[in-house]
Amino acid sequence: MRALISFAVLYVHAFIPTNLHSRYRNGFALFQQPNESINGSISSNRYYQRPIQKRSSPRRPRKPKFYWNEPENIRKELHLFWKELGITTSDDQPLYIPNELILNYFKRNDLRAAIYQMGGRESLAHMLDAQVIPGKWIDAVKLDIVKQVLPLMEEKCISTESKTQQSQSKQLNITPASTKGFWSKEKAIKELYIYLETYRNDKQRPAVYMPQLSELKPSKLFNALSRYKKLPSTSMVEDDIHSAAGLIQYKEWSYFESQLSLLTELESYQCSYHNSSEEVFPEPTDVLENGHNNLNDLIRIHGGKVLLADKFDMKLSSGISCGYSYGRFSVKFAVQLLVFIRNQYMLLDPPLECTHISMPTENDLIRSGHKVLADQVVEYGGYESVARRLGLEFFDGGDNIMDKERFQKAKLLWKERHNDEVSSSVNRRKTDGVAWDEELVVAEL
Repeated sequence: MRALISFAVLYVHAFIPTNLHSRYRNGFALFQQPNESINGSISSNRYYQRPIQKRSSPRRPRKPKFYWNEPENIRKELHLFWKELGITTSDDQPLYIPNELILNYFKRNDLRAAIYQMGGRESLAHMLDAQVIPGKWIDAVKLDIVKQVLPLMEEKCISTESKTQQSQSKQLNITPASTKGFWSKEKAIKELYIYLETYRNDKQRPAVYMPQLSELKPSKLFNALSRYKKLPSTSMVEDDIHSAAGLIQYKEWSYFESQLSLLTELESYQCSYHNSSEEVFPEPTDVLENGHNNLNDLIRIHGGKVLLADKFDMKLSSGISCGYSYGRFSVKFAVQLLVFIRNQYMLLDPPLECTHISMPTENDLIRSGHKVLADQVVEYGGYESVARRLGLEFFDGGDNIMDKERFQKAKLLWKERHNDEVSSSVNRRKTDGVAWDEELVVAEL
């Protein structure tokens, strides 16, 4: 009898598990229900089903095994490749092996893999007594066979570029760069000026700030500025785009903007939690607890609480100090000064003679109606001391001035930024105003 009871218990535990999770017990009970109630239970529960993968039909029939191991088969496929593009090659003409760009554009991965399997283009060209289309596109377009392929490639390239330019222009209302003629340094600078002018109107950022190249993606201007040093030039000889265009480098103006954000948020925090007192620098833990995450990140980026407390003439609650004394200072004064400098740069058009964010002079402050700010500069150590503390260029007529001739050329590019053609004034040579002689004619030729 005991054996029968134990067998019944084992049977129940084996076929009706009771210690399962609720969601598994529901699933087990589902299979015990009649067929009529199963459909209703399944429809009431949501089960994830992997979507059926849709396989695209192959573009061309699959070749038999070891087909691509024979060089003659590759020769046959190359002739067929050019024939499909509408380019007929006779037996007298040499067979050309296309480069990576052409194969990738027409999605001939089978030919690309076969060429790689044979050891590359040079090795295959030696086997087939063929010629190789250069991988460098400047050299490739000189061949007649590539010139016949260009119309097939340009149609799609132009359509894709127009789509990317339209998407970018919708975001910032920027007119796409003109595609007439070849890119030159002058044309790249003019297109950059148009971009900066539009960005200043839309985003309220000074037009004298040199943007990051990643900011210009996707556009033709990005490609032009990326290879700026290799572009032909008729008047510009500088290697750096920011110096040729008279713009402030990204690292400098990004530090200036970040420091202004730090001082503005620090002043607002002290006003909210310390009754506008500037005696004690706030603890980062208290800043986080009060929900000012951005201020905490800015404090960490600019050196931490110890360095900033000494720099802004404030004390720490713990009494820790880095041992340096920068003298008297005020956060409120720093905010007013940096805001004044930024507003002045918002009014400026490129190019700048001095491509740095400079400390304003006393005459600049008084002329703008900031006599109190000029007196505070003297109170907190003078113009050079304040400039060093805030990371500003102290302009004293040094070597950071742009060359006059290049400055005038950049100024002309700014005035003619909306003209597609480069003005003759930009192409002026050093021989203007000089009497022509035989040596000068030979030199100009």
